Amino acid sequence: MCVWFPPVGRSEGLCVAWKEGVELEPHFCSKNIISYIVYSDPLGVPWSFSMVYGPPATSLRRDFWNAVPSLLAQTPNAKLLIGDCNGTLLDCESWSSIHTHRGSSSCSGAMHGYFNEMGVLNLGFSGPSFTWNRRRGGVLFSRARLASVEWCSLFPQARVLNITDSVSDHCSILLNTDGEGNLGFKPFQFEAMWTLDVRSHWIVT
Repeated sequence: MCVWFPPVGRSEGLCVAWKEGVELEPHFCSKNIISYIVYSDPLGVPWSFSMVYGPPATSLRRDFWNAVPSLLAQTPNAKLLIGDCNGTLLDCESWSSIHTHRGSSSCSGAMHGYFNEMGVLNLGFSGPSFTWNRRRGGVLFSRARLASVEWCSLFPQARVLNITDSVSDHCSILLNTDGEGNLGFKPFQFEAMWTLDVRSHWIVT
């Protein structure tokens, strides 16, 4: 089953797919964010799932991230956000072949502020390190796989796999909440003591 917004030419486009039996309720859907509340995994503990495609234009991106907090305010505290934010939080999340070095972070103040308030953790991944290739200019970007502390506590064995596509310059992102199967890396394990360090709201390695 899936919900999707078609691309405009060769850009944009957003799709979320899930296996049969997953019980979820749409919260908000647009060409830039698809947000659902999941009820079936685990039973009785709803959590928020959001797939994001940040607007490419800087002015629209700022307005979008200013609106996101109110869009997700009524969702459970256990939140997961996956997708292409069209902005990076850290220098290591981009790379330029022109300058042959890591790029620079490019998030808007609103995006940075929301992630800081949310206290997100990076889930880690298996597969290609960079999941979006801006072919013109040779610039590579990583995509977001961010979750709140509450979500990580619900799914300590969660795994994320980046899947390459021969016909697209974006990788698909596969989320496995129960951690079954070998995706080629050690499962994420949340440790409560990490929250004692204020830096844990940004990076946990």
